[in-house]
Amino acid sequence: MSRLFALASALAIVLPIAFADSFYIAPFLQNVSSDGVTVIYQTNENGQGVVEYGPEGKFDQKATGAPDEMIRKVRIGGLKPDTAYSYRVRAENEVKEHVFKTAPLPSADREVTFAIFGDTRRWENKVEETGFIKSLMEWKPEFFLINGDLVAKGHDYSLWKPHFDRFAEIGATHMVLTARGNHEGSMLTDKENDWFAKYHDNPNGEPYSFFVWGNVHVVALAWEQTANPAMVKPTADWLDAHLTEIKAPYTFVSQHFPIYCTGYHGPNDNRKQ
Repeated sequence: MSRLFALASALAIVLPIAFADSFYIAPFLQNVSSDGVTVIYQTNENGQGVVEYGPEGKFDQKATGAPDEMIRKVRIGGLKPDTAYSYRVRAENEVKEHVFKTAPLPSADREVTFAIFGDTRRWENKVEETGFIKSLMEWKPEFFLINGDLVAKGHDYSLWKPHFDRFAEIGATHMVLTARGNHEGSMLTDKENDWFAKYHDNPNGEPYSFFVWGNVHVVALAWEQTANPAMVKPTADWLDAHLTEIKAPYTFVSQHFPIYCTGYHGPNDNRKQ
């Protein structure tokens, strides 16, 4: 009995230390542009984010984030457009290495393929069970758009790790831009628990995010401004002004609420049918 107790005591001491050295959320990409990228990850201890990177196959450069962060955000700049780069992140005994590609310049008149999906809060194990990501990657998308509702309750911290684990395969190598849905929660109240904001770096911020990828211009609108236009500058007014400035030949606008819905919440909400 004493030997068992001694073993259990040793494990109790060792296991938390090993856990502290590991990734809580593996590195994922945000705000990919023609000359930069934001790498976000989280370990079990606060510290400074550090990313080693370079042209594909090399790690001869280094970028750092703020000195003491739980969710570490590291912005890398000065990159070349439409170019593959390797990056590496360490969490003591763990190392994650991946390759990503920067966005093409607006003048690059070539085909752009991307994927859009949404309402993943109820997917649980279905991503793996259905081979969803494998099917998506067969199209060779250059980035991904999600039209909101990543988790059931965005201000609940415990729900975010399962989301990032679910999409770790694409998040590590591609930008995934999300138009904030109502289940992500408010960006205007309880900001201390606004985990969507803490875990994301939307291009040009919120509530109106936008970026250019070659000949494609993408806009993502947060739900609160479309649902409650009196709270901030009305979305329609902002969008009207923004669209007149766009020079790209193709424009896509993503938001959580559909313009017209024939299913749930539609004018004839019959549910289940």
